[in-house]
Amino acid sequence: MAKKVAFNTRVSDVLLNEFRALAVLLDKSLNDFFEEAMLDLIKKYDQDNLIVELRKLKAKAQKRR
Repeated sequence: MAKKVAFNTRVSDVLLNEFRALAVLLDKSLNDFFEEAMLDLIKKYDQDNLIVELRKLKAKAQKRR
């Protein structure tokens, strides 16, 4: 499992309240809900698997060090 890291951001209070309510209705932690949403967005927008290719390039560059 990947290491968890903290981050913060600013979002609309209305959006956050709706997000929290949905997490409660679905009986999920807010953290789990954020991670699920992020994964869904990656799947939606990364049709060309650019993230996978970027990871491969990064690993290759680290091996050269």
